[in-house]
Amino acid sequence: MKIPTNERSMIVEKIDDIITQIRKYNSKSVFYTLAGRDTIDDITIICSDIRFVLDNTSNLAGLDSTRKSINEITEKLKPTSKDHNSFEAQDILFTLKNNSRSLVNELEKIKLRLTASSPEFPSINEKLVFLCHSTKDIQITKNIADAIRSSIPGIKTFIAHEDLKEGKLWSEEIRKALYSCKIFIPVITENFLSSGYANNEVGIAYYLFLTKKMPFIKPFSLISGSDHRLGMLCELQIKQRQATRDDIRHFIVQMNG
Repeated sequence: MKIPTNERSMIVEKIDDIITQIRKYNSKSVFYTLAGRDTIDDITIICSDIRFVLDNTSNLAGLDSTRKSINEITEKLKPTSKDHNSFEAQDILFTLKNNSRSLVNELEKIKLRLTASSPEFPSINEKLVFLCHSTKDIQITKNIADAIRSSIPGIKTFIAHEDLKEGKLWSEEIRKALYSCKIFIPVITENFLSSGYANNEVGIAYYLFLTKKMPFIKPFSLISGSDHRLGMLCELQIKQRQATRDDIRHFIVQMNG
């Protein structure tokens, strides 16, 4: 039994909301300043929302280990006492922080299955390049897009919030561009690494790449040295470097080849 399109979109949005809340509580500043009844209540709501997602995706095959992992983590987040003292709140926060990456990764797997099973899955646009970026880096991203379009005849680029059609649901437009692009370029900066939206797009792109539904992922890094926060992108053997005009020029030559 397939999940209807409208329900699928609602569940995907719910997963995005959950991940945002998890990352909020995983931030160091919040982590050390919040530890009370309100915190436990908020985390209880997160767990309730996760239960909603699991219940409404139970018919998706191949996710048994994912559901098991999520259930094991959420079980650890349940309060054991009724008074919800600050010590228990702190313990629950530690548990959430220590398991946040695993929880987000497992939720992303469900999200990927939901989006990949969409009947509106578009065909590959041979001339479309998707530039994944932080909105704080819009200017450098536009510069890269301009350089690509001027160097490769007929190529089209997609930059979220720059190329969205008025009146369209932005998340749906981004999804369509992401699923149909020939080349996915994450513009990696410090801002990029802290962007939840950018990392979600990377997760989807990486899944599409592994399942051979996306031909190429060509990361463009503006940071130097190795960084564990790159996560799955490290597996693509990114060559780290400082960004210069020559870097962009060489990057385009590689793409054109």
